[in-house]
Amino acid sequence: MLDNFDDNTKTGWTDFTFIPGFGIPVETGGQFIFAQPPAGQAIFSASTKTSETFTLQDGRTIEFRVDLVSGGGKDSFAVLAFIPTSSSASTLAGYGFAKSTTDILITKGIGKYFYNENPTPEIKNDNVTMVLSMTGKGGNAVINAKVLDKDNNNAVLFDRTFVDTPSADVLSDGTDDPAAPYFGSGNFVLYLYQDYDAAAPENPYQVTYDNAEVFVLDNTLLDDFNDNTKTAWQDFTFIPGFGIPAETGSQFVFTQPPAGQAIFSASTKTSRTFDVQDGERLEFHVDLVAGGDKDSFAVLAFIPTSSSVSSLGGYGLAKSTTDILVTKGIGKYFYNENPTPPVKNTNVTLVLSMEGRGTNVIIVGKVLDKDNSDAVIFEQRFVDTPAADVLSDGTDSPAAPYFGSGNFVLYLYQDYDPAAPENPYQVVYDNAVGSAPPVAGNTPPVISDVLPDSYANFLPASTQISFKVTDDKPVADSRILVTLNGVRFPSTNGLTITGTGNTKNASLGSLVANVSYAAVIQVTDSDNVTVSTPLYFDTFSTNDLVLEVEDYNFGSGQFLDNPVPVSEGGGAANSYSQQAGVQGVDFDDTRATPRPQDTLYRPGDPVRMQHSLDKTRQKYIDAGGSAAGVYDYDVGDIASGEFLNYTRTFATGTYEVYLRESLVNMARAEAALEKVVTDRTQPNQSTKPLGSFIAALTGYQYRNFPLTDGLGQSRVVVRLSGVETLRLHQVTAEASDGGIFQNYLILVPVPDPGVLSAIVMSVSPGPGAALETVAPVVSVNIQNRDTAVQTNSIVLSVNGTAVMHSIVGDTNGATISYAMSPLPPSGSTNAARIVFTDSGGVTQTNDWSFVVTYKSLDQANRQSGAGGNPGFKVRVVQAPLGSNLDNSLQRAEDQLAPNSTIAKYYETNVVDQIINDSQNGPGSADGYFPDDALIPGLDVSANGSDDIAMEILTYLDLPAGVLRFGVRCDDGYKMIAGNSFTDLNTPTLAFHNGGPADETFDFVVPQAGLYPFRMVWYERGGAAFVEWFSVDPGTGARTLINDPAAPGSIKAFTSIAPAVVLESAANLAPGAFAAETGAVVDATAKTVTLPLAGNQRFYRLRAGTALTFDSIQISGGNVVLKYR
Repeated sequence: MLDNFDDNTKTGWTDFTFIPGFGIPVETGGQFIFAQPPAGQAIFSASTKTSETFTLQDGRTIEFRVDLVSGGGKDSFAVLAFIPTSSSASTLAGYGFAKSTTDILITKGIGKYFYNENPTPEIKNDNVTMVLSMTGKGGNAVINAKVLDKDNNNAVLFDRTFVDTPSADVLSDGTDDPAAPYFGSGNFVLYLYQDYDAAAPENPYQVTYDNAEVFVLDNTLLDDFNDNTKTAWQDFTFIPGFGIPAETGSQFVFTQPPAGQAIFSASTKTSRTFDVQDGERLEFHVDLVAGGDKDSFAVLAFIPTSSSVSSLGGYGLAKSTTDILVTKGIGKYFYNENPTPPVKNTNVTLVLSMEGRGTNVIIVGKVLDKDNSDAVIFEQRFVDTPAADVLSDGTDSPAAPYFGSGNFVLYLYQDYDPAAPENPYQVVYDNAVGSAPPVAGNTPPVISDVLPDSYANFLPASTQISFKVTDDKPVADSRILVTLNGVRFPSTNGLTITGTGNTKNASLGSLVANVSYAAVIQVTDSDNVTVSTPLYFDTFSTNDLVLEVEDYNFGSGQFLDNPVPVSEGGGAANSYSQQAGVQGVDFDDTRATPRPQDTLYRPGDPVRMQHSLDKTRQKYIDAGGSAAGVYDYDVGDIASGEFLNYTRTFATGTYEVYLRESLVNMARAEAALEKVVTDRTQPNQSTKPLGSFIAALTGYQYRNFPLTDGLGQSRVVVRLSGVETLRLHQVTAEASDGGIFQNYLILVPVPDPGVLSAIVMSVSPGPGAALETVAPVVSVNIQNRDTAVQTNSIVLSVNGTAVMHSIVGDTNGATISYAMSPLPPSGSTNAARIVFTDSGGVTQTNDWSFVVTYKSLDQANRQSGAGGNPGFKVRVVQAPLGSNLDNSLQRAEDQLAPNSTIAKYYETNVVDQIINDSQNGPGSADGYFPDDALIPGLDVSANGSDDIAMEILTYLDLPAGVLRFGVRCDDGYKMIAGNSFTDLNTPTLAFHNGGPADETFDFVVPQAGLYPFRMVWYERGGAAFVEWFSVDPGTGARTLINDPAAPGSIKAFTSIAPAVVLESAANLAPGAFAAETGAVVDATAKTVTLPLAGNQRFYRLRAGTALTFDSIQISGGNVVLKYR
């Protein structure tokens, strides 16, 4: 930001004018304002930002931006320019972008124009952003000019590109002399150019600017693939060798055979990391030479170094022949559409841009046509804020933008469709480019070539950890470190380091058998910049007992001790394949019937499975592997409360237990291990808790999670002997846009630790959990083991204060509960502590923390005054029949936007008293409520009932406290309660993108009063209706907002009656009047009541409109003034 002009002090600007004082810009009102009287001839004034110069050179892009708040008429030209330091502002020699209400010019100097036209229709000239971009490319300067509409999400209103070569180029006007491009240093310059017309003089000629910005990007060719040698690319695949890209024919080629399920492979450019940071832009480019068909997705992504490629957690642009997605992770899409007509998929460039603005990241996805001078054939822009944003698909969790370091990553995503498989799925890339701010004096070190593979399993203890470190400066051995299961291994303690200077290789051995390892590789460079890479693997023995999650009991408690893998669809006496379990006995699942595509291993049960993407284990290879139809399976699509029973004949001993699972788009998930203590063949079994598996995000890779106490702090061992039944009990449900994929349980023999004390078996909310609720409850379960909890010793503290809680004790332990009161601030971290003493005299103190979030209105948005006219302002827009618009909230906003480019069949504005509308109109009841009204303006017979957008504006009179609202509609909706109807920056209270919604949501009203609400509803196709209501949390009763037939309904108003203030004085001296603080104003009855003063007083009313006193009365000890 060169200058946002908010300090109203002109700093670092050098003015130019031909006439002293003529047209000198003034910084006032937070803006930069040029004004000129008519001069009788063409003339200009200018101001140069001298605090910084910018160097245009080969491989660099300089982008200037300025907001054009407003301009004069057709001859008041706003001019944004790059003027070389070797020139002066008076020459206009440099690159410029000029605009008035009628004309647009892209210039190389006065009278030297690449473009000089009067676009039809005229391009908007107020509240737009002018963008001038210059890129050095092979001796040429590529000049691009854009106009962005600030009223419509920076939609591009104008976009032209020209190339200034060293030769004399053909210009629209004038001659290209001097012909050479303007390479070298230059300044940001703003002008007002008065193109005086004696027949139509303006008085004044004027331009108002705001927000002068510059972005400087150095364009780095990461790889042109011309050497046909894959260098500094780190591949990722789920199946060894599957979909690994090949650098061949001077291109980067991904191919995959059909996998029978969605799957992907990827490659990360490791030679450099890039940063997304405030005030800077990062841009990735790659040429998409060719792709497969509709389900072969080319994906260009920025993946944070803190994430794994397998998670797809980061920003991405994905494209096939039919679909385009702009993503924040798998299942989390800013944009997910099938553009009509389809966007070209060969010989195009994919562009992914990320710009830090304050706490937000602006993401732009573009497709450029290489066959048409890089014309933009697709462009979408989105803002990722720290709040949970409205996505086209999925939920924005975690909500925080991806600031920090990350990598350039290319994928091929196979969205397998059994009805139309491709063979092969493929993508061909070329010319990977990263454009980022000029490299600072230091670049972070890079860790690469890490072995073993992350998440590898069943490795021999002879395995060594090895990796490579590279940096722009020599790396000291002492600054390379591996931490292994909490133990530090520097070069002086077992870490072997070889190499010199900027490249080092490191290795660490002496691993121990039968251990699950968590390692962190850490390197700190000479400038004290530290990077780290996590690494998970195990050295478990193949002799350890493994319980495949899919191999749960069958036939009411029947089991197999040594099952073997068999071909899919085939059964065997010693296999769980095709075996049917009994609901409520062998398993419990929320679905009543199986879905064939998800139950191939055990088709009689509704437990959903998939072919596992985990590392292929030897026993499946030995059985023939996928070539023989032999697969490993995961259990997924998990709901809270479900369970699976596993009976085996266990060797007598003590075991640590691990659950091997994958967690996608979920920060945390918990499953519990229990022992069935009653008859396993009968329903309603009793169980004893043994511990918890607390999983963390892994993406689509699999990790061992140990059995621990409920806080995840201490590993728990179990004692088993002979035939016993274990139960895997699901605590956390799979997120709507996430996944839990459980592969196997492994029991690792360990020495018996002796007396097992009572432990905290579970807590809620869990450690590190973020819980969205307006009624948080802290609960703790303490489980007896060899010792028992003494219930009279239990103390629960929340945020440092011991709280009154309930305790329910039994022979198994105790459960403690506390409903948090008062409600803590939303987003605050809450500390909890449970202290107790067991029968062995051991006192335990257990600490954890969690975050409670909830939606809350901003008290500052409360409107002063009383409700005016009752009802809702409703605006409806419908597109012409057959438009087939996108099924998204973004489309609805685009349709409702000023100057929308979406065609309208009709637009209407009405005032409604309730929101209960449908396409079927009177007599229908398309939701919960009868007597639907026809959607305003709708004529189904003339234009159908599709492609509608509705905006609803109202002031709601809300009581303080917790409220529950509901919306039932077809299709989607969103609701905002900001500081005004036009405030689109306040996070949404609720939204639903896509198909029909039937939802309720809770929020807090901090102070009673009137709050502005904006609701958007839209319809794509099929049924069309919308209802907006409140819900009584106690009874579940629904009431339409502002329903005149329901006395208790929440009232809605289309306007605010100005606040009325009573002032009084003892005399009429100037300044004597002051507000009567004890006066009570009843805006409905139009009365003011206040206590008698006992002395003579003069009264007056102050309001936004003229008022008249009607009467003054004495009533008891009060004065009652009536007004109109």
